[in-house]
Amino acid sequence: MTDELEKLSFEEIEYLEQQAMSRIVEMIKDGYTSGELCESIDENEFYGWWEYKMTTI
Repeated sequence: MTDELEKLSFEEIEYLEQQAMSRIVEMIKDGYTSGELCESIDENEFYGWWEYKMTTI
């Protein structure tokens, strides 16, 4: 964890997670299978990367 992330409250971390999931769903609907995420809280920017793979069982 970065220093900035460690300073966040539970609610702020929950907010980042919700924003990330919403954005990922939007991007999947647009046909993306991976992407970079960016969100700001109190002038701190948080970045992440996601990837979606479908496999058959």
